Amino acid sequence: ASGWKTFGSGTTTTTMEMLPVNYTFKVYYGGAGIQKSQNVGTDPVVVFNTIPVTMKLLASDGTTELAGTSKYYASGWKTFGGGTTTTTMEMLPVNYTFKVYYGGAGIQKSQNVATDPVVVFNTITVTMKLLDSGGNELAGTSKYYASGWKTFGSGTTTTTMEMLPVNYTFKVYYGGKGMQKSQNVSVDPVVIFTGTAVTLHFTGDIKYYASGWKTFTKPTMNLLPGTYTFKFSGSGYPAYQTTLTVEGSEMEKSIAYIRLINSSGNPLAGGEAKYNKGGWQSVGLTNVQGIAFAMIDGSVGILDYRMYWEGSYVHKYQNLNTNSFVIFQTTNVMMDLYASDGTTALTGEGKVNSGGWKSMGNTPGASMELLPKLYDFRIYYAGSYIHKYQDVGNNSNVVFQTANVTMDLYASDGTTALTGEGKVNSGGWKSMGNTPGASMELLPKLYDFRIYYAGSYIHKYQDVGSNTNVVFQTTNVRMDLYASDGTTALTGEGKVNSSGWKSMGNTPGASMELLPKLYDFRIYYAGSYIHKYQDVASNTNVVFQTVLVETTLVDGSGNDISGGEGKVNSGGWKSLGYTPNATMELLPKTYDFRMYYSGTYTHKYQDVTSNQTVEFVWDGGFKSALITPDYITEFTNAYPNPFRDAVNLTFSIEKDQKVIVAVYDMRGALVKTLASRNMPAGDHKIIWDSKDKNGGMVNQGVYIVRFITTNKVEQKTIVKMR
Repeated sequence: ASGWKTFGSGTTTTTMEMLPVNYTFKVYYGGAGIQKSQNVGTDPVVVFNTIPVTMKLLASDGTTELAGTSKYYASGWKTFGGGTTTTTMEMLPVNYTFKVYYGGAGIQKSQNVATDPVVVFNTITVTMKLLDSGGNELAGTSKYYASGWKTFGSGTTTTTMEMLPVNYTFKVYYGGKGMQKSQNVSVDPVVIFTGTAVTLHFTGDIKYYASGWKTFTKPTMNLLPGTYTFKFSGSGYPAYQTTLTVEGSEMEKSIAYIRLINSSGNPLAGGEAKYNKGGWQSVGLTNVQGIAFAMIDGSVGILDYRMYWEGSYVHKYQNLNTNSFVIFQTTNVMMDLYASDGTTALTGEGKVNSGGWKSMGNTPGASMELLPKLYDFRIYYAGSYIHKYQDVGNNSNVVFQTANVTMDLYASDGTTALTGEGKVNSGGWKSMGNTPGASMELLPKLYDFRIYYAGSYIHKYQDVGSNTNVVFQTTNVRMDLYASDGTTALTGEGKVNSSGWKSMGNTPGASMELLPKLYDFRIYYAGSYIHKYQDVASNTNVVFQTVLVETTLVDGSGNDISGGEGKVNSGGWKSLGYTPNATMELLPKTYDFRMYYSGTYTHKYQDVTSNQTVEFVWDGGFKSALITPDYITEFTNAYPNPFRDAVNLTFSIEKDQKVIVAVYDMRGALVKTLASRNMPAGDHKIIWDSKDKNGGMVNQGVYIVRFITTNKVEQKTIVKMR
């Protein structure tokens, strides 16, 4: 009446005075309300009626009543009746939402009790199973979640229970492991869990962790899918722990427990293990316990296994079904170096080729843990090394021994011992001491040996593994000087350049014990000298010969003139006598000659090697009392000679002039011009670096250096060594 107003006292049954017209009345009961319109002028008593409503929870058989918590919604959730099915209460005949709780779950539905005053809820029979891969039932602990985890049925699969037809989370425990899943039992009332048949081929002990460590029943055990921690061990073998994800209906693994230990049985970390199954598969590196672990799919039986260590590997075949422990063990390889007496230990560095050369340390005490196989070993001693192959699987002690190498130097008679210094090239030239008695402990191999004697040395290669006595012998070198007739022996002093010029004594009878090699020899005679190179290894008699030189004086028509005195500058001016018989035995070289006649004289330079007649022409008077040509007075030196890389050429000139210095080979071909320029008077030095005119290095051999001035040509022989 112009809005909802309280009727009477506000609680039925109640009365109040009202106008006799039509009103809409509403009554509230149990949280619900209904209304109706009535003309109180016609009927002043407004009556509302409730009806008895019954709420039931029936099992899946449709008859068995179950005790569930009953509620209804009317201005909020309220307890229905006694609060537990089956129960009845008076309710207004309107539509309500009803809810029943059973086993921790609840369902609800709306119903108009004016149409149907009996509200019925039904459970269904739910079955929970745990099956193995073959469909066989397994006994597992069964639970479900409904306002907390609750035991399902009897608590052990297979089991059933009445449940409201809603979605639940189910969990099964088996072997200490649990798994869960959600399922709407109104769609599918059978909840099935399936285990995995896990087969592990391992000859040791297996444990797995599932709410504590449990023994794995070999070879096959059913486990719930999931990730487990496994522990594998055996008698005398440390336990190895790893994880395995169990999935699918069944899985099969062969276990390879691969271990690397040293010669003392202690584990070695860092070795790489491999197995060959359709190609080489890496297991990984051994851990601090020396273990590399592999779970290989299937039952593999015999496989080939490898262990890599220090750059090498060994392998073995093994059947995992009979022995899952694949053990590799290194051997402690020791290296010793003994002197020739077989007892004195020497210090050398041992090495082994295992993926490259690796040091084993110094002897005595050199050692390394190596896989038992064939290796190449080296011992380094006194700058050299030797090697040997040895299978350390059969013999782990690698022994090297030096040889006592002795050196002797004998004279040409083969018996007289001479004193010289012996050397050997072993990482550089090392002295062996003086002969007799020179010796050194050396590794048995090929060396280059030298003997130093009388300022020179020679060398030889010798393998002291087959002969430990290195013998050198000098040769008795004799020098002779003959006159131009080839028979008359002349007296001159012989010299040899052996780290300086050394006298061999006077001819005839000049001699010296020398090492058999190439030397530069000189003969001094009549104030001059000449030289020659000779290899006394092939010819021990060094022979020089003079030439008979004659000076002549003729007139313009070529007629001989008597009475002219010839002279030669050979260690000073010496007379050859008077024409027509002015002669002298001279060494074959270039000299300065003079002819004195009628109170005047002249001179000329001539090489008497090829022309022994020195002719002067008188034309009524010599033009100058003394002609002083531009000339080289002396080759001071060519050193070192013989040489290897470069030679120094020194000379002096008395006045400013043009000088040409050139090198020729023994065929007369120009090798290189070293100088061609004006030079001031004085001393000069030119260095030849062994290069030809094209910049290339020349070969070893004998070369001629020519010094050319305005009036003179002189030459010097030099020897290029390797």
